[in-house]
Amino acid sequence: MVDITTLLENTTVETILPLIDGKSELLKVNRGIFKDMIKGADLNEELKESEIDMYLRMLSDDDFISIIEPVFEKGQYNLIDPNTYSLLDETFVKMNKKVYLFIKESYLTRLLIATYFKYEWILKAMAIDYSKYVDQDLMDTYKEYFEGNNRVIESTLLEGRYKEGNNHWEIDVEHNTLIYSFGKKQVIWTKGEAEYRFEELMKS
Repeated sequence: MVDITTLLENTTVETILPLIDGKSELLKVNRGIFKDMIKGADLNEELKESEIDMYLRMLSDDDFISIIEPVFEKGQYNLIDPNTYSLLDETFVKMNKKVYLFIKESYLTRLLIATYFKYEWILKAMAIDYSKYVDQDLMDTYKEYFEGNNRVIESTLLEGRYKEGNNHWEIDVEHNTLIYSFGKKQVIWTKGEAEYRFEELMKS
């Protein structure tokens, strides 16, 4: 009897790529193509339809993806949450049905660089706010806590908020604004205001 799990573990991205919806840089996988992926991995066509159906009935979607994920990783694809991807690509439309996205590593790197550049302004806004909290020179605060800190950008976008001590920031991606709050104090930053204010303060 053919071990389907072993077949899947030993297949390649190149073998199953023609079966998957999406561009080669972003692959969309859901239960609707699990059977086709198994058939694609069964190069000698040894499996019966009933065997495949029984195998899939025993596995959840997540179980199947956990088996096939290492195959994608070998082909330099990373599993990415659709909500995370939608922050990197504003043209992406999330689907109602459950879908798993595998993104090419090189493409992910390009998207991340573009996203960091686009939202770099929030680091300047945060530095202005936080420098007052720690009573520190703006440049020193920026360099110590925020300059080039992509982790802060990632966390803010993924969680919708960021916290440092008693300082809270919330991002409104739709309107491209950052809301800072400390106690009852609240400041709303836009990209233009943050960059202008940062430059002015750096001159003073």
